[in-house]
Amino acid sequence: MNTQFHFDAAEVVLSFSGLAAITGFKRKLTIPYSAIMSVQTGPFQERVTALPTGGVSLPFYRTGRFLHNGKRTFMAYSKRHSVVILELAPSSLYQRIVVETEQPEQIKQQLTARCQHL
Repeated sequence: MNTQFHFDAAEVVLSFSGLAAITGFKRKLTIPYSAIMSVQTGPFQERVTALPTGGVSLPFYRTGRFLHNGKRTFMAYSKRHSVVILELAPSSLYQRIVVETEQPEQIKQQLTARCQHL
Protein backbone atom coordinates (compact mmCIF):
# COMPACT_ATOMS: atom_id res chain seq x y z
CA MET A 1 0.00 0.00 0.00
CA ASN A 2 1.18 3.49 -0.76
CA THR A 3 -0.01 5.63 2.15
CA GLN A 4 1.80 8.81 3.14
CA PHE A 5 1.16 10.60 6.44
CA HIS A 6 1.60 14.40 6.44
CA PHE A 7 1.45 16.02 9.87
CA ASP A 8 0.19 19.61 9.84
CA ALA A 9 -0.40 21.88 12.82
CA ALA A 10 -4.08 20.94 13.34
CA GLU A 11 -4.60 17.81 11.23
CA VAL A 12 -3.02 14.78 9.67
CA VAL A 13 -3.40 14.23 5.93
CA LEU A 14 -3.32 10.68 4.54
CA SER A 15 -2.40 10.54 0.86
CA PHE A 16 -2.99 7.43 -1.20
CA SER A 17 -1.37 6.59 -4.51
CA GLY A 18 -1.22 3.71 -6.92
CA LEU A 19 -3.78 0.93 -6.68
CA ALA A 20 -5.02 2.09 -3.27
CA ALA A 21 -6.07 5.46 -4.71
CA ILE A 22 -7.86 3.85 -7.64
CA THR A 23 -9.67 1.05 -5.83
CA GLY A 24 -10.40 3.08 -2.70
CA PHE A 25 -11.81 6.02 -4.66
CA LYS A 26 -9.77 8.35 -2.44
CA ARG A 27 -6.54 10.18 -2.97
CA LYS A 28 -6.55 12.06 0.32
CA LEU A 29 -8.14 11.97 3.78
CA THR A 30 -7.83 14.93 6.15
CA ILE A 31 -8.34 14.19 9.84
CA PRO A 32 -8.33 16.90 12.53
CA TYR A 33 -6.34 15.85 15.60
CA SER A 34 -9.34 16.79 17.74
CA ALA A 35 -11.42 14.05 16.01
CA ILE A 36 -8.98 11.25 16.91
CA MET A 37 -10.26 9.33 19.93
CA SER A 38 -7.62 6.57 19.95
CA VAL A 39 -4.62 5.28 18.00
CA GLN A 40 -3.73 1.60 17.87
CA THR A 41 -1.23 -0.54 15.99
CA GLY A 42 -0.88 -4.22 15.39
CA PRO A 43 -3.04 -6.81 13.68
CA PHE A 44 -6.48 -5.68 12.62
CA GLN A 45 -9.14 -8.25 13.45
CA GLU A 46 -11.96 -7.86 11.02
CA ARG A 47 -15.16 -9.73 10.65
CA VAL A 48 -15.94 -11.44 7.40
CA THR A 49 -19.15 -9.43 7.36
CA ALA A 50 -17.43 -6.07 6.73
CA LEU A 51 -19.80 -4.74 4.09
CA PRO A 52 -18.16 -2.74 1.31
CA THR A 53 -20.02 0.48 0.57
CA GLY A 54 -17.53 1.71 -2.00
CA GLY A 55 -14.26 -0.10 -2.52
CA VAL A 56 -12.61 -3.44 -3.09
CA SER A 57 -12.78 -6.41 -0.74
CA LEU A 58 -10.57 -9.39 -1.51
CA PRO A 59 -8.92 -11.87 0.86
CA PHE A 60 -6.23 -9.87 2.70
CA TYR A 61 -6.81 -6.76 0.58
CA ARG A 62 -9.25 -4.07 1.59
CA THR A 63 -9.47 -0.58 0.26
CA GLY A 64 -12.33 1.87 0.38
CA ARG A 65 -15.42 2.43 2.50
CA PHE A 66 -16.92 -0.35 4.62
CA LEU A 67 -19.50 -0.85 7.32
CA HIS A 68 -17.56 -2.80 9.97
CA ASN A 69 -19.11 -3.69 13.34
CA GLY A 70 -21.69 -0.96 12.79
CA LYS A 71 -19.05 1.74 12.20
CA ARG A 72 -18.34 3.67 9.01
CA THR A 73 -14.80 2.54 8.28
CA PHE A 74 -12.19 3.44 5.69
CA MET A 75 -9.68 0.64 5.05
CA ALA A 76 -6.54 0.59 2.93
CA TYR A 77 -4.32 -2.41 3.61
CA SER A 78 -2.98 -5.65 2.26
CA LYS A 79 -0.93 -6.60 5.36
CA ARG A 80 -3.28 -6.42 8.31
CA HIS A 81 -0.41 -6.93 10.78
CA SER A 82 1.21 -3.62 9.83
CA VAL A 83 -1.60 -1.10 10.24
CA VAL A 84 -2.51 2.00 12.18
CA ILE A 85 -6.10 2.02 13.48
CA LEU A 86 -7.67 5.39 14.22
CA GLU A 87 -10.92 5.56 16.15
CA LEU A 88 -12.60 8.86 15.35
CA ALA A 89 -15.39 10.94 16.85
CA PRO A 90 -18.91 9.71 15.98
CA SER A 91 -19.58 12.93 14.08
CA SER A 92 -16.67 12.28 11.66
CA LEU A 93 -17.20 11.09 8.09
CA TYR A 94 -15.56 7.81 9.13
CA GLN A 95 -15.64 6.44 12.66
CA ARG A 96 -12.62 4.22 12.08
CA ILE A 97 -9.67 4.38 9.68
CA VAL A 98 -7.42 1.37 9.14
CA VAL A 99 -4.37 1.98 6.95
CA GLU A 100 -1.22 0.04 6.26
CA THR A 101 2.15 1.63 6.85
CA GLU A 102 5.70 0.32 7.03
CA GLN A 103 6.26 2.06 10.38
CA PRO A 104 3.04 1.80 12.41
CA GLU A 105 4.68 2.41 15.81
CA GLN A 106 6.39 5.60 14.63
CA ILE A 107 3.13 6.91 13.14
CA LYS A 108 1.35 6.12 16.42
CA GLN A 109 3.99 8.03 18.41
CA GLN A 110 3.73 11.05 16.13
CA LEU A 111 -0.07 11.09 16.35
CA THR A 112 -0.06 10.64 20.11
CA ALA A 113 2.38 13.53 20.49
CA ARG A 114 0.10 15.81 18.46
CA CYS A 115 -3.17 14.72 20.11
CA GLN A 116 -2.90 16.23 23.57
CA HIS A 117 -6.24 14.67 24.62
CA LEU A 118 -4.98 11.07 24.21
